[in-house]
Amino acid sequence: MGPGGPLTGPGAPQYTAGACPGTARRQVVEVPLLVSDFLNRAVKLYGPKEAVVDGDERFTYAQYGARSYQLAHGLAKLGVGKGDRVAILSPNSHHFLEAFYGVSALGAIIVPINYRLIASDFEYIVNHSGSKVFLVDSDLTETIDGLREKLPTIQHYVVARFQGAPTPAGWVDWEDVIAGQPGTPPPAPGLSENDLYSINYTSGTTARPKGVMLTHRNCYINAYDFIAHMRISHHDVELWTLPMFHANGWGGPFA
Repeated sequence: MGPGGPLTGPGAPQYTAGACPGTARRQVVEVPLLVSDFLNRAVKLYGPKEAVVDGDERFTYAQYGARSYQLAHGLAKLGVGKGDRVAILSPNSHHFLEAFYGVSALGAIIVPINYRLIASDFEYIVNHSGSKVFLVDSDLTETIDGLREKLPTIQHYVVARFQGAPTPAGWVDWEDVIAGQPGTPPPAPGLSENDLYSINYTSGTTARPKGVMLTHRNCYINAYDFIAHMRISHHDVELWTLPMFHANGWGGPFA
């Protein structure tokens, strides 16, 4: 029994969701938890701050953001849109980080592949995921060239880290994809936090690799969990050693 009568049952006061007695009704605004928000926020708050160190290459948040956005626009020129799959086969690199955000900015779905698998596994994963574009590190182009006839869904092959050497026949250089593209976010694709962000494949030790579907919300919450448990702040420098193709490590790059 409350001071003014019963709290439940007949005669109890009726409240409207989002409002308290004597206050105006408040509109509930739902903000989707999207991976792209991490980069957008970092670019605005920490633009001049160093963000990525990859060997001799260094990028500020502004530069890294611009390259990620340019990749998004470049992929759009190649026909990538919301819901399309983009596979990436690469060791840890700044290109991998750019793909994390460049692909998702279009509402497309990234498919990271374990580069330690064998060629038949590459073939299976690309075909099973229905990937449209294949982003590949320069050290792995010869292997993928041997699979081209078996990858009917791939429309474009993009090579990364080719270090100024002539681009292999049938490949588009990563730098050519982003060259001349706007360094600003593409138009919002109208995503829900429950839309897919990535499809990560298991190792396939006992059977065929299985695609594990992760939503934007999955990855967003995982990043915040990583920040809380590791007590990460904007003053920290993180040496990343886990493979970026593996879901186990994804809280780190986003954090």
